[in-house]
Amino acid sequence: MVVKASIVSEQGRRDHMEDAYFLASNLAGKGWIFGGVYDGHRGSYAAEYASKNIYRRFLGSFLRIHSPEKAFIRSYERVSKELSNQVSGTCAANFFIKDGKIYYANAGDARIILVQKRQALQLTAVHRANMKFERDRIEMMGGKIEDGYVWSGQLGLQPTRTLGDEDFKRAGVIAAPSVGFHEITKDDLFLIAGTDGLFDVMGKSSIWDLMMMKGLNDANEVARLLKEEVLKNPKARDNLTVIVLSLKQFWP
Repeated sequence: MVVKASIVSEQGRRDHMEDAYFLASNLAGKGWIFGGVYDGHRGSYAAEYASKNIYRRFLGSFLRIHSPEKAFIRSYERVSKELSNQVSGTCAANFFIKDGKIYYANAGDARIILVQKRQALQLTAVHRANMKFERDRIEMMGGKIEDGYVWSGQLGLQPTRTLGDEDFKRAGVIAAPSVGFHEITKDDLFLIAGTDGLFDVMGKSSIWDLMMMKGLNDANEVARLLKEEVLKNPKARDNLTVIVLSLKQFWP
């Protein structure tokens, strides 16, 4: 199968690039689809490392335990430990498509949404210090949250779940992802995985409105339009990485 997908990865107005991505259309030679976006901070090392290794750790676990959700959890935690000697950290959002189901995982504020015929549906969670369930968890672990950031000494971090960031683990930042699955139906048009460079500028509803207004039905067109809309917005100050995957090819 030739997978209909498109990828945008732009530095934007930032003076350096810390995003990375990965997409495999034939994982393990079995026709499985695996993709992910990675939003690094304090350098690009963690995002680049995760983009090259999350899928390997995932595949090794999945072939042993046959549970995508558990394989995601194990691969995130393992890669985070492998980054323990690095300063940088990264948010992540991943998807795995097999037998008509989308399995997904994320840590931090990189997200995955589905564009459906009548709405856009957010699959992943958002792990930020201003989210009540994350704030409560951090405070129960003895961490400190102030002005929307988790604090470790003099350093602040907005996402509350990341890979790496070893110096924030004592403050309650964890690598454990939120996981789930979605069974693909004929209502599903596109999967969009993006870093917060997209979602801090455009919410899922505005993305859906724009796509319906333009009548887009091609992954390349969707990716190009999202790139144009974000980069022309004066509020867009972050790196931008987006994977757009057409879901019609997986309809039952």
